[in-house]
Amino acid sequence: MASESRSMQEKEVRAEMPTANRLQRRLLIVDDNELTCKQLQTLLQADPSLKVDFLVDANKAIKALEQTSYSILLTDLRMPKLNGMDLIRQIQERRLPVTVIVTTGHGSILEAVEAIRLGAYDFLSKPVDVDQLRLVIDRALRERRLQDELATLRMELQSKYAFQNILSKSPRMHAVFELISNVAHTNTTVLIE
Repeated sequence: MASESRSMQEKEVRAEMPTANRLQRRLLIVDDNELTCKQLQTLLQADPSLKVDFLVDANKAIKALEQTSYSILLTDLRMPKLNGMDLIRQIQERRLPVTVIVTTGHGSILEAVEAIRLGAYDFLSKPVDVDQLRLVIDRALRERRLQDELATLRMELQSKYAFQNILSKSPRMHAVFELISNVAHTNTTVLIE
């Protein structure tokens, strides 16, 4: 009963959100068990705002993360070749903008602490409680959306206060940059002293 009312509340909140905030976000599942991947994909794609992909090889996941913009990475901890901890390390080294959630059936408190220390957003034990996973993903998506907005605003500010290869903090120089931008579209000759 409580999960039904929570589900109804989540739907109402989503309906009230502007359409720009409801853009489809991408989630990548990495687990060496293909059946687990397919089950999680089916469960999570019930949310129309999520596009869920999966891979059974962590090395391929790194390539996918470099080529496609994913908001969330849901990874198993214990996998052959490249395990979940090494995957998190590579994501951090390459500075890939993705929020990592770790799942494992064999995890210890030490592994959970290490995963969080390496940059994982959360650590869940298998079998995963689907309601808890959805709550963690919703919370992670809200934070990811804020981080993406912050990065966009920083880029806009940098372009606003930089003119070509000239950087300045001086308000007078910003006025000059604005003047140049305004007259650059005309055929008038301008001398700036």
